Amino acid sequence: GADALGAPLGLLFSPMRAIDGLQTVRREPVTCGSCGGVLNPFSQMDPHARRWRCPLCGSWSPFDGHLLTATAPPLEVSHEHATVEYEIGPPRDDTPAPL
Repeated sequence: GADALGAPLGLLFSPMRAIDGLQTVRREPVTCGSCGGVLNPFSQMDPHARRWRCPLCGSWSPFDGHLLTATAPPLEVSHEHATVEYEIGPPRDDTPAPL
């Protein structure tokens, strides 16, 4: 338990604190087709097969064609950008309005 650590253990949680150098990605997050996990630096990528392996459940999911280029992998797989902010548009409401 905690006694085995030999040193006090603490956690500081600041949910709305600004993060210096936070990168903004202007698209929807890339998510796992099985568990909904988000693409991150711990994901295994297979650029030749245009897919990635989720580190949470181990399933392979396809990349969208525009995300994988020869010069730049997706920003969120970089260890320097392990935390990114997704800027997405307003939700679309495709439900018909009652008349």
